[in-house]
Amino acid sequence: MQDEHGDERRATSRASHAATKDSPKATMSAAGTRPRWRTWLRRAVLLSGVLLAVLFVAGELYARRDADPVLLAGRERLAGASLTELEATGGWRTLDAKIEGDGDLVVHARLRLPPGDGPHPVAIVMGGERTGRAVVDLVQPEREVALLGLDYPYSKPDPKPSGIGPNVREGRLIHAAVWDVVPSALLALDWLETRADIDSERMVLVGGSLGALFAPAIAALDERVAAVGLLLGAGDLGALVAANLKAPFPLPQVGGWVATVLVAPLEPLDHIARIAPRPVLFVAGEGDERMPRALAERLHERCGEPKEIRWLDLGHVNVRDPKFHTEVLGEVVAWFDRVGVTSR
Repeated sequence: MQDEHGDERRATSRASHAATKDSPKATMSAAGTRPRWRTWLRRAVLLSGVLLAVLFVAGELYARRDADPVLLAGRERLAGASLTELEATGGWRTLDAKIEGDGDLVVHARLRLPPGDGPHPVAIVMGGERTGRAVVDLVQPEREVALLGLDYPYSKPDPKPSGIGPNVREGRLIHAAVWDVVPSALLALDWLETRADIDSERMVLVGGSLGALFAPAIAALDERVAAVGLLLGAGDLGALVAANLKAPFPLPQVGGWVATVLVAPLEPLDHIARIAPRPVLFVAGEGDERMPRALAERLHERCGEPKEIRWLDLGHVNVRDPKFHTEVLGEVVAWFDRVGVTSR
C-alpha cells in the first residue's frame, strides 16, 4: 500500500512539474532570458557607437583650431647666446651655440662661417630626427654660405623604452617637444639677425625628411625666411603616418587620424601656400617609400609660385648617404645660385 501511494505522489509531482513547464508564464520566462542579453548587447553597441561619434566630432573640431596661436604659444624673446669655438680650417670657423629665450626655451645649434667678415648668406638646416646640428659636420662648405644646424628639442632614448608605461611617458615627451620646434627655429632666426657676419636678408630655410614637415609652418610664420628648400618631404600628415605604419587594417588608418588630430597645426598643406612669393625648391625621390609620391605631389600642388620641383631617381636618402651629396645637395646649391642667395 505504501508503494502504491508513493507511486501516486511521484506521478502527481511529475504531472505538476510538466504542467508548470508547459504553462505560458514559464515559456515566456525561459524565452525571455535571451532577449534580455540581446537588449544589453544592443545597448552596449549603441553606446559605443555614440561615444565613438562624439570622439570623432571632438577630434575633428580640435584638429580645425587656429594653427598660428598654437604654434606661437611657446614663442620667446631672445635673452642671449653662449658660444664655443670648435675649429677653424681654411678660414672657415665652426662654433656651437646655446641660444636662450627669456623663459625656458633653449636651442642648441652649430654654426659654420665662411672666411671673411661677411655679411654672409646663411642656410638654416633642419634634417632628420637624429641629425640635428651634426649636419654641419656632414655637409662640405659650398659657395661661402654660412650653415646653421639645429638640434630638435627631443632626442630618442637609446635603448628604446619597453612596456606600456614607459612608452606612454615617452609619447608625452615627444608630443610636448613637437610644439617647441617652431619657437626654437624662430629664436634661432632672432639670434642670426643680431650677428654682423650674417646677411639677415638672405636667410634660407632648408628642411629635409622630418625637417621638411616643420619648415613650411616656420616659413609661413616668419617672413625673414627669404627662401625655402624642402628635401624629401610631403603633405597630409595623417595619410603619411598611415603609409608608414606597417600594421593590419584598421590600425594605420586609426593611427593616421590620431596623428592628424594631435599635430594638425603643423600640417604642411595648410602652410605651404603662405610662403609665396618667396621661392621654394622641392627635391623628391622617385623611389621614396617613406614619402609616397602622391603625398609629395599634393604638397607641390598647394605651393604658390615661384617654385621648382626636382624628381630624382632616389629612395629616402639621408645626409650620411653619398647620393645625398652627389645629387640632392647639388640641386640645392644650384638653386641657391638661381634665386640669388649666393650671387650678390
